[in-house]
Order: sequence, then structure tokens, then C-alpha cells
Amino acid sequence: LMDIVINHHDKAAPPKSQAIFNYTDCWLNWLYCLDLPNNIQPYAALLARFHGLKEGPWLLAAPIHWEVSHNNAAVTATQKELKLSPAESLAFYEVIASFLREDGFVLHYINADTWLVKPMFKPAIKSAIPEWLLNRSLTPTLMSLDVSGYWPRLLTELQMLLSNHAYNQLKPRELTVNGIWFYGEGSFDALKKTTYTDNVQLQACFPEHVKPLDLNIMDDHAVYLIDNYQPDIIRKFQTYSKKHSTRWFWNNQAYQMIKKSWLDWLRG
Repeated sequence: LMDIVINHHDKAAPPKSQAIFNYTDCWLNWLYCLDLPNNIQPYAALLARFHGLKEGPWLLAAPIHWEVSHNNAAVTATQKELKLSPAESLAFYEVIASFLREDGFVLHYINADTWLVKPMFKPAIKSAIPEWLLNRSLTPTLMSLDVSGYWPRLLTELQMLLSNHAYNQLKPRELTVNGIWFYGEGSFDALKKTTYTDNVQLQACFPEHVKPLDLNIMDDHAVYLIDNYQPDIIRKFQTYSKKHSTRWFWNNQAYQMIKKSWLDWLRG
């Protein structure tokens, strides 16, 4: 079953396609297609490789706004809703970095929405991407982050730190950053699927498993990642999908195209 990942939005799913699970991010969709052990999506490890950082474990740190009551908690805004400017994000990052470095963390600022942190000698974490948690009860996820309780305690400490900082140091906003969420854990211990892509940087990061995109090679067991959207390339895969089963992962939807049986062909 060929997987096709496109870093682009699609207008509408084709007729007779079947909707399937997807992320709203090209790189998370690619990681999902690799069928990594324990169903992990090591997004932080991927970004660390992109930026030439040493081996992890790395995590992503995402600014959030969350609300906590005596018996529940919920993330009410993630990066998309917060819309931090680079100056605002950097101000929060500097506060967080100073706090976490005292606890032995290594940090790396990428952009306003993406920070990488390396938790040195800390308990392993089992997290989820912030978008999945939006406006849902956070209690089950907090309870399963780790067996020691370290990560829930750290999240609470960071909420207290940022709540004070947001009002005292920065101009108040309608949605303030009052928390940080950690996610994207995992490593690339067992890459088995071959990926063909037009992304040169990804090829350089995984030379043994990621190859240049070649439309003369159609491998039903591979992943094809199209980072630079080109209609001609998409039409090539659409033609292929008429006779082969494929899964399509766009940034806004995903679907499966099932190979037609001989009876389907007779029916037209």
C-alpha cells in the first residue's frame, strides 16, 4: 500500500475514497506513515536532525493557554490561536529557558511556535500533540505522562511562572501564554520503509532510507513525500491510484483509494 504525503491543502477528496486518520502537518503525516515501533511520532528528533543538533532525547515545547480547576484542566489555545509575534515568543522563551536550565535542560529556539528542549536525566514522557488536547479534559493525559509525576509537577510550576510573567512583563493580551506543553518524544531506532522525496534536507538527514523523488520508481511499499507542490507530479500519482491502492495525506485531510477489482472495471 503506497503512502503519498503532500505538503499542501486539497480542495475535496475524490469520489469513492475512504477518509482515514491524518495530522494537520506534513512532517507528522510522514512520521505516521513510517509505522515506527509503539506508534511514536518523534517530531522533536526529526527537527533536531534538521537543525544539526546532537542526539536527544529531544522534546518540542509549545506555548499554550490552559485553564485549571480543582478537578479538571483543559488547553484552550495552542500556537495557532495564540498568534505570538517573534518578540513575544522570544520573551517567553527566555523566561522558560532560564527556569529550565537550572533544572539541567538544554534548549534550542527555532521560531515563534517551535522550541526544542533536551531533558537531561529526566523520566521518560508519553505525551500528545497540543492540537489533540484542545478544549478536551487534560486530566487523563496528565495522569499518564509519566509514572513519577515529574512532568505534571513541572507543567504546574511553569504555569505559575508564566502567569506572573505574562501580566507583569509583557503587554496583556486577550490570550496570554500561561503554560508550556511538551510533546514529540521518541527516536528513529528502526526505520524500515523507504521514502522518496523532493526535500533535499530530509535526504541528507536519512541517506540510507530517504531517496530522491523519481517518478519512474513506483513502489507499493514506500512513502512518497512531496514537499514542493506541483500539479504534474500529483496527476502522476492520481493516474497510478486508478490501478493501485494508495493512501493520500494532505495537510487538511487524508483518504484511501482502493484498487478496483475486475468487477469494478467492468462496471466502469
